[in-house]
Amino acid sequence: MKCKIWPGCKDKDGYGMVKIEGKQYRAHRIALENKLGRKLQNGEWALHKCDNPSCVEESHLYAGTVIENNRKARKKRLTLARTVLGVQYG
Repeated sequence: MKCKIWPGCKDKDGYGMVKIEGKQYRAHRIALENKLGRKLQNGEWALHKCDNPSCVEESHLYAGTVIENNRKARKKRLTLARTVLGVQYG
């Protein structure tokens, strides 16, 4: 399934933003909570399988940890450096 791009406001990093009862939330977090039928617990993060910050497609979202998120971000940066910048690592 294709990404479902958030049509509203986005933050500086491209994440969709939504205001609920006066508080700002990232839209993909709310989409994941809807999918799960519950609020994310302490230590749970809303992560993207597609690595597209603007995506709110529920099938692309899953609950993970900050460690998983950091691993994905590091892998994405290394891949970008290798393919776009031609940098070689170890």
